[in-house]
This record gives sequence, structure tokens and C-alpha cells, in this order.
Amino acid sequence: MDVPRDIGSRLELFVDDWLIERMNGVCLKMHRPVLREIALEFNRPWEGPISWAPVVMKEGDLYRLWYRARRETGEQPTAYAKSADGIRWERPELGLFTFEDSRANNIVWQGPGGNMAVFRQSRGPGGCAL
Repeated sequence: MDVPRDIGSRLELFVDDWLIERMNGVCLKMHRPVLREIALEFNRPWEGPISWAPVVMKEGDLYRLWYRARRETGEQPTAYAKSADGIRWERPELGLFTFEDSRANNIVWQGPGGNMAVFRQSRGPGGCAL
């Protein structure tokens, strides 16, 4: 590397040698995960036996989580949860979709489609600041 890589003030995770020119007497080591408490148990009727594809974003002091579920019927709703600390999660009753004759759920999408892509758009169309 002839010129240092400019990463500004952002944090970088060392999992490869992209930022490292040389290592003398050291090595990269990935530690095994440590099991902790369950952050969110997928146990609501609309979540079904399988939940997957969690997307977590931090906005200010709030963590936001979107995740997919699969029910025995083949339905695959997308649901939302939020947390102040990333450990204790709350499922707000959003009232957007009906499930078993009730809108008391955290479903944000219920319809056809297999994959989801949650992203944050901080600028308007064409890259203009809103």
C-alpha cells in the first residue's frame, strides 16, 4: 500500500488485510461467538415456525429490526421491532395489516414476494437532500 487508505472517522472491523499493509509477529483471529440471552423470541402467531433475514439499523438512539417469517400456510409476512439498547426488543402494534381478524400486530408487509431489502434513504431522488 503506497498511500494510506482514508477511512475518515468511521470505525472499521479488521477481518481481512484491506487496511493492513504488513503484520509482524501478529495474526488476525476470529473468536467464537458467545451464547447470551435471547434478544427476541419469534413466538407470535404471525411469525410462524420460521423467522429469518433480520435487518438491524441504528437511527439515533433507537435500534430498528425488520425480519421475515414463514407460516404453515405459505404466507411470509415482514415484521418490525424496536429497541433502545439492542437487547430488549419491543413489537409495536402498528395496525397496518390484518392477521386473524386483528390489526394488533407488528406486520409491515404481507403479500407476495420472497426477499426483502430494507434500506435507509437519507436523500431524495437524484441525490438531493430532503
